[in-house]
Amino acid sequence: MDDRGPVLAYQDEHLLVIDKPSGMPTAPLSAGEPGTLLAWVIARFPQVDRLPGRKPIEPGLLHRLDSGTSGLVLVALNAEAFARLRGLFEAGEVEKSYLALCRPPEGASAGQTLTIESRFRPWGPRQSKVKVVLSDEESRRGNGLATRASYRTDAVVERAGPKAALVRARLRKGFRHQVRAHLSHLGFPIYGDPLYGVPVPGGAVDRLYLHAQSLAFLHPITGTLLQVEAPLPETFFRLLD
Repeated sequence: MDDRGPVLAYQDEHLLVIDKPSGMPTAPLSAGEPGTLLAWVIARFPQVDRLPGRKPIEPGLLHRLDSGTSGLVLVALNAEAFARLRGLFEAGEVEKSYLALCRPPEGASAGQTLTIESRFRPWGPRQSKVKVVLSDEESRRGNGLATRASYRTDAVVERAGPKAALVRARLRKGFRHQVRAHLSHLGFPIYGDPLYGVPVPGGAVDRLYLHAQSLAFLHPITGTLLQVEAPLPETFFRLLD
């Protein structure tokens, strides 16, 4: 887990954007669970606990990050903002940008663009992973359990070295483990990802090298464009260098 705690990246009377550290769960698995980002928010903004949520135990929370992923999470501070922001998410009008540190395939170069669109289906022990299902695989056995909707990830290699590549991935509609599974399928497995990636090189900080770096959306009340960014953790630079 990161040494630092959560950091408020943006705040107004309607919403919060918090930079979550790696290793902290976004939301509880049961009511009252301590140590989550949402518990941290509610301790400082008690009104959030009375708001609606995607689930009853997730008041005010608009989306989640995997525990190992660091970066930006959006939380509403009132019911009107929650309803409008949820509509933006469902319409694919919130642009999310991630930075991932990956093991590059042979021939990877800065400026290389990557695009993938797929459905997903659960697989693995206790269905803890997702499998990328491409259009030409739709009729194969077992893929009837795949999502009806397809999900697109657009990526670009920002920096490339012999052992590590910094990849920016953008998406508007997200699914569980989407960036992790898509980049792995494209030949860019993320360092420190126990499900789809590769082990962290010796001497580097052991974490999932995926960071939700920016969110861009229309403010739910004012309608103005709001873009919030979170600095890349120092651990990324150490491994990249």
